[in-house]
Amino acid sequence: MQIEKLVVDSSGSPTTVEITYEKGDKFLDETIDDSIKLKVRVSRLPTTNSFAYVGHSVDVLTGGSYTPAIIRKFTVPNMTKVAYETLGKEEQYKDKWFPSLQDEIEKYIRHNIKNSKTKGYSFKGDVAKAMFVAVYLYGIAQVPSFYTDRLKWIQNKLHISEGVFTKNLSRVSAPLEDVISHYKAKNINVFTDTAPVEIKTKTYHQSVFLMRNSDPAIKGGYMTQHTKTLIEDYITDTYYSAIKDSYRFQLMLECSHAVVDTTPLSEDNLRQYEDAVHKSVTIKLPKETIKKLK
Repeated sequence: MQIEKLVVDSSGSPTTVEITYEKGDKFLDETIDDSIKLKVRVSRLPTTNSFAYVGHSVDVLTGGSYTPAIIRKFTVPNMTKVAYETLGKEEQYKDKWFPSLQDEIEKYIRHNIKNSKTKGYSFKGDVAKAMFVAVYLYGIAQVPSFYTDRLKWIQNKLHISEGVFTKNLSRVSAPLEDVISHYKAKNINVFTDTAPVEIKTKTYHQSVFLMRNSDPAIKGGYMTQHTKTLIEDYITDTYYSAIKDSYRFQLMLECSHAVVDTTPLSEDNLRQYEDAVHKSVTIKLPKETIKKLK
């Protein structure tokens, strides 16, 4: 496995790299043999601290028309996941190249956990709940892996278990359709109004920080404007009180909304997708073979 820097920033740090996987390298649960050479290009996007797939190429070195079956696994999600895991093991990349929230939010999370009796994230108070929603939305949108891995990233970031995560996500969220229906009679736009969003009935009272999709397969949702304002007010007052008359902290968009469809492909659709990947590969003979043929 080799990593080549394609683009660097003004400080010399790589922002785009190409990773070459060849004989003996692992790709998911398979080992690449000497008939294949895969090159995957990925980039770091500094504005959102996120990791992005750029492109790839596959050299089939069989010297004939045979295309190895492993190529079916070279889908964009799989290649992105493998590249992400590869760079995570490299000292030069594992810090700067991996998703992180804005510095002020990262600082809040560390302080919250340090002062928690459980040594895990404390959900006490509206600001803590609002920050949790920001981490959740950013994590499921920006971590380039399968959905279960994104949830693990969130849980590791906050030092919480899956059970704690699931329980508190339910406590701070409500289906978008329910929220819109509840506020429709009051002629309130739940996407722009900065007042706290609450659903109250005779038997039910829910403070809403996140408006989620009613389809359980659609993860993520939309942060309420009140939640966003809570975060921005807190950070501005806490870290920028001396200049708050001229500066106000702004939450990055990636923390305010994210929608991820976790519906798996059917076996037929998955096979069609893998077949299309398989057929799209152009066989490329090694230079030594070409010379012999000439």
